Amino acid sequence: VNLGYTQVDPAVMDAVAPEVKEAPPTTPDKSVSCLPALTVVAGPDTCKLTSVVPADRRHKEVLNCWGTSPPQVPTVGGTSSPGTNFVGGTSPPGTNCRAHHHQVPTVRGTSPPGTNWSGYITAGGTNCQYIITRCKEVHYSNELPSASVIIIFTNEAWSPLLRTIWSVLTRSPALELGEKLELYLKYRLPSLVKLVRLKERHGLIRARLAGARVATGDVLIFLDSHCEANEKWMEPLLQRIKESRSAVLVPIIDVVDDKTLEYYHGNGRYFQVGGFTWSGHFTWIDISEEEQKRRGSPVGPTRSPTMAGGLFAIERNYFWEIGSYDDGMDVWGGENLEMSFRVWMCGGTLETIPCSRVGHIFRSFHPYTFPGNKDTHGLNTARLADTWMDGYKRLFFLYRPELEHADYGDVSERKELRNRLQCKSFKWYLDNIYPQKFILDEDSVAYGRVRNIGMSVCLDTLEREDLDKSDYTLGLYSCQHAPLRNELRNNATKPSICFDTLQRHEKNPYNMGLYNCHTFMASSQFMSLSKKGELRREEVCAEVPSFFMRSTEKVRMTSCHGQRGNQEWILTQTGHLVHKTTNKCLDRGDKQSMDDVFVTDCANSRTQQWWFDHYVVGY
Repeated sequence: VNLGYTQVDPAVMDAVAPEVKEAPPTTPDKSVSCLPALTVVAGPDTCKLTSVVPADRRHKEVLNCWGTSPPQVPTVGGTSSPGTNFVGGTSPPGTNCRAHHHQVPTVRGTSPPGTNWSGYITAGGTNCQYIITRCKEVHYSNELPSASVIIIFTNEAWSPLLRTIWSVLTRSPALELGEKLELYLKYRLPSLVKLVRLKERHGLIRARLAGARVATGDVLIFLDSHCEANEKWMEPLLQRIKESRSAVLVPIIDVVDDKTLEYYHGNGRYFQVGGFTWSGHFTWIDISEEEQKRRGSPVGPTRSPTMAGGLFAIERNYFWEIGSYDDGMDVWGGENLEMSFRVWMCGGTLETIPCSRVGHIFRSFHPYTFPGNKDTHGLNTARLADTWMDGYKRLFFLYRPELEHADYGDVSERKELRNRLQCKSFKWYLDNIYPQKFILDEDSVAYGRVRNIGMSVCLDTLEREDLDKSDYTLGLYSCQHAPLRNELRNNATKPSICFDTLQRHEKNPYNMGLYNCHTFMASSQFMSLSKKGELRREEVCAEVPSFFMRSTEKVRMTSCHGQRGNQEWILTQTGHLVHKTTNKCLDRGDKQSMDDVFVTDCANSRTQQWWFDHYVVGY
C-alpha cells in the first residue's frame, strides 16, 4: 500500500509463526485494541493473547482511536510481579532512554527467555528521541521515494515485535503523508500492515526474499523483529538513496538492553563500521583515518566494508539487479558478508548513515534452532568464499578446513551473476575498500602455528577469545600435527607445544598461552609475525610493558596500534622471539599445556626456541 512518499509494509513471516486471523476493518471501538484482533493458536512456543493496546501518549495523539487513560499491555509468560520497574541500574545522563512501564495482567503460556520483562513495557517502547545536533540542521527533500519496511519473524516475543512495528509506524515521515495517512489510521492496522505467512519454515534469507517479492515501495528497508526506530530514522535513508540508487545503507544501530529494554544511544560523533574475520564472521571496526577525511562531515555517509545485515535499506529495483540474496543459502549466516562483498565488487557502495538511528536488542543466544543441527553459517560462508573471495578463500578454509570439500550446493549461478555484472576482484576490494585488513599470509614474514621445540605444546588462545572476561592470556596447548599446504617447518614429526589464545575473549586484552599443538590448523593457534615485527592475530598483537621490575612478565594480547614500540618483536635465526624494547625473550619455562607464556632474559634454552609452520621465501 503506497502512502504518499512512504509505504510502511512490514511483511512478517516464517514457518513457525502462530496462525493469525484478521478482524474486518471496522470503525474502531475505544474499548478494544487499535491493532487488528488477533487469535493466536497456542503451541509449544506460543501463547494465547488478549487484545493489546499501545500506551504511548504520542500514539494516542497520532492515532486518536482510544480513550483518555493509557491502556495496558499484557506480558508473555507472566512470572514476574506486575508493576515491577525493570529498568535497573544507573547510567551517565544522556546515555539511555527508559522504557514505559505499567501494571499489567499476565497471559498464560511460555516464551523465550527475557520476554516476561519485555511484556511489561508498552508497545510505544521508550520515549527516546535522540537526534544528533548536526542532524537537526539537515533538510530533506519533500519528494522522497516510497519505502516498504520488511520485518520477518518466527516465534518472536510478542511485545518486542509490536514495538518494532509501532516505532516504524509512528516515527516514519508523517508530514509528507498528509490526509491520506489519516484516512488509513481511522481503521485497524491490517489496511496498513501486510501479514504474509509462509506454509513452512524457510529461514531468514528466503523469508526476506518472500517479503521483498510482495513489497511495492521504491526502497526496501529490512529490519529485525526486535528493533525500535528512533525519531527521523527513515528520512536520511530515503534522501541518500534518492541521491544514489546504488547506495546500500545501514543506520547506526543502538543497543536496546535485552533485559531492561533501556535504549542506549551512545556517542553521536563516534561509531564503528563493519569488518570481517577470515573465519567468516562479521566484526565491528573503527572508521579509518582515510574515510574520516573523505566523508568530510561527521554526519555524512560513511563507507563501511561490511554490514551486520539485520537492518539495511536498498532501492528495490537495484536489490534485484544486484542479485538480491543467494537463495542457495540456508536459514541464516553469511548472507550479510555475501551481500557486502557483492555490492562493493559490483559497482555499488555500502554506507552507514549517522543521522539514521535504530535500536536493536542483541541477544546472547540463538532464539531458534537449525534444521538437523546443520552448520548453516559455515556452509553459507563456504558458498560466498567460493563465489566472491577468489584465491583469498584459502584463508577461510585455513580456519574451516572441514568445509573445503563439504556439500554447500551449486554456486555456478552466483558465479554467472558475478560475470554478468562484471564485478571486480576480491583483491580490488581489499586494496580499495578494506586496505587496513591484515592478510595473514601476505602481510607476514612467518605464520601458522608457533610451536616450542622443547615439548609438544603450541601458543593457543585456549578459547579465551570466546569468554566474556575483562582480560585473558595467551597460553600453551598441545600442537596439532596435520600439515598445512606447502608447509615449511622444522621438527614437524616431533610432538610440540604451540602458542594458543586459550579461547580467551579477543575484544579485551589477554595473556599469551600455550597448548598442545592441534592436528589441524585451529584458529586459536594461528599466529603471524608481520612485516612490522608484530607477533599477532587478525586484530590483536603481543605486547610487553616497556619497563617492568620483575624477572619475568606475561605477554599481553591487545589491540594492534601499528606503531611498533612495545608490540615489536624480532625472530632470530635460532628461533628466539626477542621483544625489541626490553630485549627480553619469549619463554615457556617449565610451563605446561594451558599455562601462560612470559618474557625473561634471553638464554640458549630450548624453552625459548619457537618455530612457525610457514616462512616467507627469503626471510
